[in-house]
Amino acid sequence: MDDVKNWFLTNLEQDTLAVMLVGSRARGTSADRSDFDIIVIKESHSSGPRNVEKKYKEYDLDIWIHGLEHMSAQLSNKITNSNQLLNCSLIISFLKEAVIWYERFPVVTPLIALARDWKWELGMEEILSFEKISPTSDWALKGYNEDWALIELAKKRIVANKPISNRRKDYPELLAPTSKQQAVEACEVMQEAYDQLGEKRKWTEFKDAFKAIRNRNYAKALASAKDVLRFVIRCQLSVPPVQLLDPLLWKQAEEANLPEKTINALESVLIS
Repeated sequence: MDDVKNWFLTNLEQDTLAVMLVGSRARGTSADRSDFDIIVIKESHSSGPRNVEKKYKEYDLDIWIHGLEHMSAQLSNKITNSNQLLNCSLIISFLKEAVIWYERFPVVTPLIALARDWKWELGMEEILSFEKISPTSDWALKGYNEDWALIELAKKRIVANKPISNRRKDYPELLAPTSKQQAVEACEVMQEAYDQLGEKRKWTEFKDAFKAIRNRNYAKALASAKDVLRFVIRCQLSVPPVQLLDPLLWKQAEEANLPEKTINALESVLIS
């Protein structure tokens, strides 16, 4: 830990305001080869978060660069839809567990205090109310029902003043016992569907799936594979739902002319 920290801090760029360690390393629940999840706050960064991957010795460093103004705005702006709710929750999640490695001046200390004492506005869970339009295909109905199960759990978290997530792996209640074979096969067909998109950078959920297999957490691997396929569907719809958590996605996917590899992957991962 100290070796990675010292190396990272000796290579900071001049406009760095703060550096935080987050994730399993910050929680003290990491395995020996776990990634280092690092948040860097930059003075010059004014847009949303940007991901950079680095390697130090045998360790992978997953670095997310944020701008201070953008981050602060996510915590102070009025929330009117589920996308804003998810963005705010993401920041609360990593601030709650963050270990400060560097701070030019008290930049993130007050934000961490705010996150650790976070309270949602009364009735905020109603933002997760969506129209129920059920599909009929087996794979679409399974995905639709799983989305609603996630939404109901997210509502309970909001009532309990906890952050929410759109990723299945972040809800232990949704994880079912999964064999290594199931997880590996799910990730293989997920990759085939993903590769069709021609994405140059691997999505976080994509990396999470294979990372979970390496860590022998097969239930999380399957959950992340499902998350990847959900994003694959969004990319293949001409007009996906505006809000990321909207289960209408599955009705639209059922009616769309999705590629055969995507359909095969959905059938294999969701209803096998």
